[in-house]
Amino acid sequence: MLRMSGLCRLVAPFVLALVPAHAGSTSTTHTFVLLDGRTPVGLCTEHRRETNGVLALERVYEWPRPTGGITEVRHVETRDSLGWRMSWRELTPKGSSLHAERTLDGRLTWRAWDPGDTQRGAWDRTGTLFPLEAIEAVRAGSGPKETFELYEPTTRARAQVTAMQRVVEGGGLVVEWVRVDGVVVGSMRFEAGELVEFGMQAGGVRGVRVTDERAGYLRSQW
Repeated sequence: MLRMSGLCRLVAPFVLALVPAHAGSTSTTHTFVLLDGRTPVGLCTEHRRETNGVLALERVYEWPRPTGGITEVRHVETRDSLGWRMSWRELTPKGSSLHAERTLDGRLTWRAWDPGDTQRGAWDRTGTLFPLEAIEAVRAGSGPKETFELYEPTTRARAQVTAMQRVVEGGGLVVEWVRVDGVVVGSMRFEAGELVEFGMQAGGVRGVRVTDERAGYLRSQW
């Protein structure tokens, strides 16, 4: 399913619930409607939690199936004293999944499970960023600002991309990640430091932030 692979199609053997709540923790949750043109085709709920130095980022995608029911996809990234970990899972009986880790010295390893197949890979290269990690860096105002290497879970490969930034009317910030062949592999729009819109493939599905009431209404139509 192209729409799913462009946005997220992977697995998470762990979830944010495994990060314990703490009085000093910070946590936010926002929901985005996924649009193909102007047509709602799904929802994405984004959770961010930071507890005792452990940062957990999660996106849960919900795609209504034409035959009824929901296909759910989870994308989780965590940062702790050992480095970054990423996990994707398509929650279907034959769904694909992937788990990747990047240690502090830059070594990145990954293992993927597809129906009837398991694949592994490793790279020793400092600076490769995971997708939600890179978005978090932009949100925090710490980059990436020029060319960097982005790990793409759906292809299990790395791509050199350039971060193009521009300020739009009203003071919002738009950031696009552009590959050397000119393809936009990620886009974000921030207002007052908050992510309000994103896209993960050129000309494809985009996410626009909505209220809980709007998200509830859309779910009721499925």
